[in-house]
Amino acid sequence: MKYIKRLQKNRNIWSVCILVIGLFLFCFYSNFILKLFFSDKIWAHRVNNLEKLEKAKYIYKGIELDVVFKSDSMVFDIYHPPEQSKGLYLRGYLAESTENPKLLYWLDLKNLTPENAIIASEYLKELTDKNIINPKNVIVESPNIKYLNHFKNKGFNTSFYFPSDLSLLEGEKLKVKIRELQSLLSKYPTTMISSNAIDYSVLSFYFPEKDKNLWIFAELKNIKSLRQRLSLYRRLFDNSVKIILFKTE
Repeated sequence: MKYIKRLQKNRNIWSVCILVIGLFLFCFYSNFILKLFFSDKIWAHRVNNLEKLEKAKYIYKGIELDVVFKSDSMVFDIYHPPEQSKGLYLRGYLAESTENPKLLYWLDLKNLTPENAIIASEYLKELTDKNIINPKNVIVESPNIKYLNHFKNKGFNTSFYFPSDLSLLEGEKLKVKIRELQSLLSKYPTTMISSNAIDYSVLSFYFPEKDKNLWIFAELKNIKSLRQRLSLYRRLFDNSVKIILFKTE
């Protein structure tokens, strides 16, 4: 009789263990759970057309798009070079996107120069005012950090687009590049820094306190392996990581 009771107790313990493990695995691999708890950080990448915008504007907290400023025609043209322009301009895009007034924006400005920085920042402020968008809800990103201050002065968040493949550098080459980046950030402070998530370890080690924006060239649903999933959770639980971009369908 004691043996039967002990056996039943062991079965109950194993049932609870299996249930707990099953629940853990469901939560660990569930994209629904990720989006529920990290909705502020999971944004849509390259929302460069109205079809993608229509799908993303109510699903994601924020969207990223690529823009090229053309001072001769005074437009922000939405496309990712070397692709060709499709004639979609930020003026009309915002008229569609502001159907969701809470939507946040990350603008990857592809051609920021000393010649166009002032006029581009003024025109972007004009567009956001017209569409009743708080500049604090917009991130302007560029590798040309020296000229982002014009946007910062207009109230926009700014992000320094870091050079790629930092994780491939070693030894003195990495130290030299890090000192160069630290010097630029000291001279021209930005709200954030941004990089491919592949370089996250370098960023977290050398820039632990700096707010970070990352991107992953994959859809969230395709991040399935244990290693990929652990890396993703590490980044999401990092308080300095504010946004991670994912490809959308």
